[in-house]
Amino acid sequence: MLILLDQIINTPLRSLQTGMEVGTLLAPIINEKTFKIIAWQVETPEPSPAPVVIHSEDLREFSPIGIIIDDEEKIMDATSLVRLQKIIQRGFDFHQLPVFSESGEGLGRIEEIAFDPEDFSIVQFFLTPALKTRLLSSTLIINKRQVVKLTKDKMIVRDNSKKLPSVDKLFGKASTDVVVTETPSQKKFD
Repeated sequence: MLILLDQIINTPLRSLQTGMEVGTLLAPIINEKTFKIIAWQVETPEPSPAPVVIHSEDLREFSPIGIIIDDEEKIMDATSLVRLQKIIQRGFDFHQLPVFSESGEGLGRIEEIAFDPEDFSIVQFFLTPALKTRLLSSTLIINKRQVVKLTKDKMIVRDNSKKLPSVDKLFGKASTDVVVTETPSQKKFD
């Protein structure tokens, strides 16, 4: 089952140990190279001088009362996590990122992301289509396997249809000339 990012942002974090609300899940921290949500920014009831985060693997369960974690000790100061800081400093944000096909056609902008809660990998991108495409569909869905290139400025995806070579390229310039020859099997029936 996939989860939409917007469904869990601003969801309370609850401690399994105390049953109390220990924070609120805010924006995801995404490693754009692996398409994985590796951590989440968290707002705690008591303001913190530094940003605080929780690693995705510390989210135990998504329930109607909030997201269950073991205890509030899993919420950490982001400045002390060196590898995570490198990803945070890159500042990659998928929201409203323009998406183009390989042929350069503007498809739209990323509006929503769906991820797998088992491994927090991003699976689908939901686009608000470009104006000319909007007449055909109100939303476009791009699977992460369609992504060819990703930069801070845009995402490029495979064209959804490949152009076939022309008939002349397939059969040569004399493709309109048809030559019929008899085969040895046809001679038997004359």
